[in-house]
Amino acid sequence: MSALFRVVLEYTSNVGSGEPLHKKFKDNLPWFAVYTRCHHEARVTKQLEAKNFSVLFPKYKTWSRRKDRKKIIELPLFPSYVFVQTKPSYDRFLDILRTFGVAYIVGKYGRPEPINHEEMRSLLILLSAPQKVTPHPFIKNGDRVIVVEGLFKGAIGYVLNVNRKKCKLVVSIELLGRSVAVGISTDMVEKY
Repeated sequence: MSALFRVVLEYTSNVGSGEPLHKKFKDNLPWFAVYTRCHHEARVTKQLEAKNFSVLFPKYKTWSRRKDRKKIIELPLFPSYVFVQTKPSYDRFLDILRTFGVAYIVGKYGRPEPINHEEMRSLLILLSAPQKVTPHPFIKNGDRVIVVEGLFKGAIGYVLNVNRKKCKLVVSIELLGRSVAVGISTDMVEKY
């Protein structure tokens, strides 16, 4: 991942400042991910807040990629997604789905599924911290990746032993039935 994404996060929501973000939302209500039309996250957030929903739309700042000039712009941390905290009921879900720009509520088998409580609480804690929070590709054991920077740039292999900062890149020669492995930083690889 390029240095372009190593930037400071900002968030917008219907909450004030001062208190940590994870303490400002109700702990007893589930969170749902709402998938929006492309570039409609801010509009959907405003409309849902007007309907008295608790909405989280995390953003981060980065340098623009324009050739003629550089400036800092805000981009969604999760493109096309906003997070809504609400009581799971047919009427509330229907109210969300009737909002202009909403495509669907993420779930399984056509039913909205709440986000895991611990995962959402962890995200809120990270967003409250002063440290930089940036997007990162979702990489798991067994994924095929390409190295995008550093000494091994261009190498393609499989990921093993993913942890917070490092993973093991395995490059195999299938015809020989042999592999080699090297430790590498997770921010140097992307899914292939």
